[in-house]
Amino acid sequence: MNFNILIFELRRQMRQPAMYVYFLLFALMGFMGVWRASVGRGLLAKLTLAGRGNIEADAPYAIYYYITMLSTFGLIIAMAWFGNAASRDFKFRAHSLFYSYPLGKFAYLGGRFGGALAGILFVASGIGFGGLIAAVSPGADPAGIGSLNVMGFIQPYFISILPNFFLAGALFFSIAILSRQFSSVWAGLIGIVTLHLVGQGLAQTDSKLFAALLDPSGLVATRMTFQYWSISQKNEFLMPLTGVLLLNRLLWTAVAAAIWAFTWRRFSFAVPEVSGSGMQEIPEPGIPESKFRPSGIVSELQTVKSFSPWAHVGCMFHLIMDDFGFLTRRKSFYFVVALGLGLVLTIAYNNVGLVRGTQTFPVTSQILSALCRNLYFLGVLVALYCSSALVWRERDALVHEISGVLPVPRWVPLFSKIVAMSLVQ
Repeated sequence: MNFNILIFELRRQMRQPAMYVYFLLFALMGFMGVWRASVGRGLLAKLTLAGRGNIEADAPYAIYYYITMLSTFGLIIAMAWFGNAASRDFKFRAHSLFYSYPLGKFAYLGGRFGGALAGILFVASGIGFGGLIAAVSPGADPAGIGSLNVMGFIQPYFISILPNFFLAGALFFSIAILSRQFSSVWAGLIGIVTLHLVGQGLAQTDSKLFAALLDPSGLVATRMTFQYWSISQKNEFLMPLTGVLLLNRLLWTAVAAAIWAFTWRRFSFAVPEVSGSGMQEIPEPGIPESKFRPSGIVSELQTVKSFSPWAHVGCMFHLIMDDFGFLTRRKSFYFVVALGLGLVLTIAYNNVGLVRGTQTFPVTSQILSALCRNLYFLGVLVALYCSSALVWRERDALVHEISGVLPVPRWVPLFSKIVAMSLVQ
C-alpha cells in the first residue's frame, strides 16, 4: 500500500506555522476556561455552571461540553485545510501528473484526507491540553478544582471531536474533490452551521429528541444527557455513550460514511476535459483565418481607448451586473438560500407564541420579532457565501493575474463586488 501522499500531507502540515499558532490559540482558550471557572467565572462557568456551588471546574461533563463547543470554531480551519487538500492539485494544474501516477483511490483520497484530518485533530487537542495545564497550575483556585481525572480531558476527542471533524472533513473534501474548486466548500460549511443552529433553536421547544438528532455537533444531545444529573454525578462521572447521545453519534457517523462512499463512487482519475462525466471534449483547433491584409487597406474596426473617470464608472456598472449574474446563476446559491430560509422559518415557527415558556396566540408583534431576529442569520449566511464566491472567482478561472494588471483602478472591481453582494441580499 502506498502511503507517500499521506506522508507528504503530514510533512506539509508540520511545516505550516499556522498549525502551531492555531494550537496555541485553542490551548489558551482551554486554559482560560478552566482557570476562570475555578473561581466561578468565565465562559465555561456560564455554559455549564462549573466552578459554581459545589460543582468542580474540571468536572468531566463540563470539560466534555466545553471542548465540543470550542471545537465548532475549528470548522473554518477544517474547511480551509480539507478544501485546500482536495483542490490543490487543480489549483496548480498538477492533477494530470498525479492522475497518471500508479496510485489507487485509497492512497490518493485517503492520503489527502488523512493529512488534513491529522492536522485539525492536533489543533483541537490544544483545548484539552490547555485545560489540563490550568487544572494542575498553581494559579487556579484549589477550592474550585477537584481530583484530577485525565480521562475527562481525553474522552471528548474519541466521542465528539473525531466524529465531528470526520463528518465535516468528509463533506468539505467531497465537495472540493468533485467540484474541483475551493469556493464551493463554503456551501458545506453553511449547511453544517445551519443544521447546528436549527438544532439549537428546536431544543427550546418540545421537539428535543428531534433537535438532539438534528444537531451534527452533538451539543444538544450532550445537554440532554447531563441536565438532570446530581452534583456528585457531574463531578465524578464521565460522559456516557448511551441514549440520545449514542443515537446522535451513530447517525452522523453513518452520514459521514455515506458521503465517503459517494465520493469514492463518483471520483475518477480521468482528466476533466476528456472524461465521460458530462463534460464535452475540447475540439481540435482548426486552421486560423489569415489576418493578412494588402497594403493600403485599412481595417474598418477601430478601437477607442478611454481611461476617463466616467469610463471607469461605466466599467464598474458592467462588472456589477456581471457579478450579480454570476452569483444568481450558481446552483449552490439557491441551496444556501434554501438552507437559510429553512433555518429562519423553523426557528420562528417553533418559537412564535411562547412568552417565557407560556403558550399564547401568535400575534403580529411576535411574528415580526421572530422573523427579524432570525433573518440576521440568513443575511450572514448569504454574505459569507457571496463574498467567498466573488473573491475566488478570478482564481478559479485562472485569470487573477490578468485581472490584476488591467488598466482600471482598484476601486472598480472592489466596489462592483460589494454592490453585487448588496443586490443579492
